[in-house]
Amino acid sequence: MADAAATPAQPEGEPAGLGSIRGLLTTQFLGAFNDNALKQIVILLGLAVAASESEGQSRTALAQIALLIPLMLVSLPAGVLADRVGKREIIVRMKGLELALMLLGAAALWWAPAGGWPLTAVLALLGVQAALYSPARYGILPELLPHESLSRGNGVMEMASNVAMIAGMVAAGPAFQATHGRLWIAGMGLAALSAVGLVAATRIPAVAPARREGGLAETLKMAWEAIRADRVLRLAVVGQVIVWALASLVPAPILPYAKMTLHLSSWEANLPLAALALGIGLGCFQAGRASGSQVEYGLLPLGALGISLSALAFAAWGPGLSGTIALMSSLGFFSGFLLVPLNALVQWRAPADRRGAVIAVTNVLAYAGMVAGSASALGFAWAEMSARTIFLVVGLGLAAGFVWALSLVPEAFFRFIAQRTGLGGGSS
Repeated sequence: MADAAATPAQPEGEPAGLGSIRGLLTTQFLGAFNDNALKQIVILLGLAVAASESEGQSRTALAQIALLIPLMLVSLPAGVLADRVGKREIIVRMKGLELALMLLGAAALWWAPAGGWPLTAVLALLGVQAALYSPARYGILPELLPHESLSRGNGVMEMASNVAMIAGMVAAGPAFQATHGRLWIAGMGLAALSAVGLVAATRIPAVAPARREGGLAETLKMAWEAIRADRVLRLAVVGQVIVWALASLVPAPILPYAKMTLHLSSWEANLPLAALALGIGLGCFQAGRASGSQVEYGLLPLGALGISLSALAFAAWGPGLSGTIALMSSLGFFSGFLLVPLNALVQWRAPADRRGAVIAVTNVLAYAGMVAGSASALGFAWAEMSARTIFLVVGLGLAAGFVWALSLVPEAFFRFIAQRTGLGGGSS
């Protein structure tokens, strides 16, 4: 296992081992930027011809589903590759595929400037690329970082991902307005960033394959046995499915709400989702810091409670732009308190020789939850449910999640709260 904890060149004050993932952080940042910028362009092209908020919700949900179904279908073979091929090699190859797809996206925007099936097809292929990339990206963290840096590494990784999401979503609006029907120029810019990400991927330390044998059926069996045998791992997987299913309900209503209810421009309509992504990034970073050298279970009930209260406040208030930005920031911040410990638990508890497979199975289940959530958002749109009603559903769902999480780890939750409020005699 590569471990940069004792490397003399490591900057003073940097957590042990984090220097070994700089290349991974760079390539992840640029990839997340590109994926979200292109998806947002597809959504904005759809909203440009939408006649109502419900139609806007439908088009947004369909764009999400186009990306998610390939993610769900390809994740299991991706787990086989992640364990049997060096994870760095997978990452480098997938960044090369990303570059090719961004060039194809630029060509699609040149050929069909108003969007349509060519651009949606590129989005679906990006889903395939992301599915192949994800188990290697998450699975390599425990191979590059010591255990005491794992939560913090996940926090930094998720922060980088979500700051990139912000930048990608926000950049799509000005690009949409500034190119005046020549969005292929923006597509070429995304391709250039992919090339930089490919170079960064080559700087990731090499790691040996986890194992050399086992096909898809055996990999699935090994992963499922590992999940069934470990209660903590099993609960972490279930938690990820629930969180992502409810989270996938959020993007579909919020962008049409901003554009059609609040009557914002294409650039301004991106701000609530940008605030959500920024909140997630900050929440992940803070969760990583608060976890210290352990996986902090006490964050889970707190995250579910914070998300629930933020969503219920939106449902009750129906805010304007400033209030929407504030509540999306809060919702995102507390999401980080769920994502970091859940990711770290899966990576930590999964056996080393099948870690990629376990992450792949977790991804399949989480993506299935997201497809179900997006399909529910589509059904809500067809039923002409408002954004406030959808957020009521999210808030009630996470309220139930809070009760469930609290019943599982009450001691960890109250210990964490006591430490952070000074009632516990110190902090971890």
